[in-house]
Amino acid sequence: MIGPKEDSTTLGTPEGPRWAHRICMLREVAGGIGHHIAHEYWCEEMGDPDAGLTRYQSAQMVDLYIRLVGHDGLL
Repeated sequence: MIGPKEDSTTLGTPEGPRWAHRICMLREVAGGIGHHIAHEYWCEEMGDPDAGLTRYQSAQMVDLYIRLVGHDGLL
């Protein structure tokens, strides 16, 4: 659910435009937080790029990670 004051954007889908959280869109593009903090363990061994968090929690962490480390940390 997206509240009226939350940072969101529209996403084009076959069913028409849908609203999405900005951080959720970022998580979809950059991957979950587990992918960034311990890829081999979380992605390869556990099969959980969100490191045991919900997708939204992981999105919040990815947003913070990029703010702190920068987008060069994604390479």
